[in-house]
Amino acid sequence: MRHQGIRARGKRHESSRSGRSSASIQRRRHLASAGQCVEISETQVAVEQLAQFTQLNAALVEESAAASGDLDHQAQLLEGAVNVLMC
Repeated sequence: MRHQGIRARGKRHESSRSGRSSASIQRRRHLASAGQCVEISETQVAVEQLAQFTQLNAALVEESAAASGDLDHQAQLLEGAVNVLMC
């Protein structure tokens, strides 16, 4: 009988240890999941910022192209004025 009592206590101890191990695994899964949610949110913010920078860059390229066209036109006018003075 005493042997059975020791075995029963051992099984309860194993069961308790197994329960703690399961809870520990669940906690780690929860923390990993929460960490992934944070990383996904940060990635979404970074992608949105990249989209904004891309749009800004495109606008700056358009402005630069327009300024280049204006400068080219002014250079032609100046060249014409210099040619008039040279003749």
